[in-house]
Amino acid sequence: MFWWLDKQLREIRGTPHYAIAELPEVTIGRIVGVAKPLDGKTAEAALSGRTCLAYMAKAVGSTGSSLGVEVATNFHGSSNKLDIAVDVGGVPFLVEDDTGVAIVDPAGARGALGVDEKSTWWKGPLERQEAFLARFGVNPGSWSVDCYEGIVSIGEKIAVVGFGQRVDGRLRMSSSPKLPLVICDNLATLKM
Repeated sequence: MFWWLDKQLREIRGTPHYAIAELPEVTIGRIVGVAKPLDGKTAEAALSGRTCLAYMAKAVGSTGSSLGVEVATNFHGSSNKLDIAVDVGGVPFLVEDDTGVAIVDPAGARGALGVDEKSTWWKGPLERQEAFLARFGVNPGSWSVDCYEGIVSIGEKIAVVGFGQRVDGRLRMSSSPKLPLVICDNLATLKM
């Protein structure tokens, strides 16, 4: 779901690029453009509270009963670290290039976003981080927890990979159960 996925970045770069006006319906493609609010609406990032259009937030912590999570191993290759809370949120927003505008719905999307906010604590989380973890039923206690957050800012150039439909002449891109959108701000994926 996050930013260290070299394989995911290669797949994004390998997805054919289309101008927004030229992306055929029901064709997986990559559009690149500037993110803008739709109808002036913005979101608040889960961990930092920053104004954004979309965010991906994750907490990684030590396993143990105080976290309310028990696990043997995870993809970090360690038996003592675990993704304990992952959240993707935001509001539908616009992506604009020279040829047109697409509406992007971040619900159900995956993110390949750079880390905009990182925090670590040993003696307990900040109030906002504690509220984030509580939404997932996690009690951090005094364990070491790392929180990461990537956001889509207003005016940021991003890539969106997926397929869309044209509704009233405007491209709309959203996730489906079998094919989530991927939203990325990695510079290598923004090249045409």
